[in-house]
Order: sequence, then structure tokens, then C-alpha cells
Amino acid sequence: MEVTENTNLGQFAAAYKEAIEVFDAFEIDYYSLGRRTLGEACEQKKIKIRELIFALNKALRDTKNPIPEFQTWSLIEILDYVDELHVQMRSQIQTLISQIESEKNIFETEVRVEKIRKGLEIFATQLNRHHRIEEEFTLPYFRDMGRAYKENSPLEKPFFGNLDEHIDIMLLEHEVIAKRFRWILNVARYDMQKEEFENNKFYKLLSELYPVVKRYIHIENNVVFPRVKDLQKKLSD
Repeated sequence: MEVTENTNLGQFAAAYKEAIEVFDAFEIDYYSLGRRTLGEACEQKKIKIRELIFALNKALRDTKNPIPEFQTWSLIEILDYVDELHVQMRSQIQTLISQIESEKNIFETEVRVEKIRKGLEIFATQLNRHHRIEEEFTLPYFRDMGRAYKENSPLEKPFFGNLDEHIDIMLLEHEVIAKRFRWILNVARYDMQKEEFENNKFYKLLSELYPVVKRYIHIENNVVFPRVKDLQKKLSD
């Protein structure tokens, strides 16, 4: 695949998992803002497009396994994995909320501790609500779509109405979730030396959750939603 400034971020990340490491190195959001092009992302981050394209081409040349990560997975298998990520994220967030009190001495003021605590609680509430909608309505309907296509059976209309509009809402909520978590991360490490937050138990737990959040959003936005939209077209033919 030729890499140009018009290459779609999310599609590229889904096609080449090696690209994700490059995007992370440049601090480019390919997961919740994957609908952008490389050119748009570079313009917003004040990055030279030729430097990003060079890094991406090098990563693809060096890879020994260019097969997309989820190419061999069925839709049902991917959705089951999303369910596992749901459980993992909620568990890690509750651990963080319980840890903030015992680790608060690393932060300079009680105000900052309260900011982080409140941020985590709001994040947990947003995520729980989002996951509940997905687990009760979105993911079951996606599974129904997969079975209907495989078995050539009828498919009932979804409870949430128009599928494209529902996916647009999910995309927007994922963007909010990503921004909220990055805000918590930035508040937690503000004005701290690298060795301080890297050696701290609370920040270590927070850092371990970040790639899980990114992976969850990436899989839904850039893998599941495009596959479901493709299924929708096939089922309507």
C-alpha cells in the first residue's frame, strides 16, 4: 500500500499493526480520530508529513509479518475480544480509584489528588454507561448481523434505530473517552520528573491502562465498524 498524505489513519492502522508504533511515537491519535488523513493529522500536530511517511515506510519494510492482526478473525471472535477488553478496563479503573488515596503523597497538593480522583470517577461513569449500551444493544446486534449473513437468515431492525447514525454516536463517545483519559494522564504526570512517575505504582497502573483504552477504541472504530458497515451493504443486496 502506497503511503501518501491522503492515506486514512484508521484504515492504515488496521491494515498494518506496525504503523501503530509509529503513530504512537509521533503521538498521533489513530484510534479515536482515525477518520483523518495523514496530512490532516500532521498539520494538526505540526509534524512534517515527509518525516511521518518515511518512518511508516521504514516500519513496513522492516516487518516480517505484514498480515493485518484481525484478518483471520471472524466478527464474532473480535466482538468476544472486545467484551474481554470491557471487563479489563473496568477492573483496572476501579483499582486505580482505590489506589489514589494510598499513593496521594506523590502529588504536591490535595487539590491535584482530588482532580485525578474526580477525573477517574467521571471516566468510570462515562465508560460504564458506554459499555452498557454496547453490551445490551450494539454488540448483540453486530453478532446478529454476522449470523444473518453466515446463515442467510432474516435480520430484525436494531433497537437503536439507524445503524450509521448509531455508529456515529459511538465514534463521538470514543473520542470523548480518549480525551478524558489523556486529561487524567496529563494531570497525573504534570511537572513530575520522568523517573518519578515511572517508578510510582499509581502512575504505572495508569500507564498500563492507556494502551488498553487505545486498543479498545482502535478495534471498534477501525476494525469492527468498517466490517459491520460492509456487512450492512451485503445484507441489503
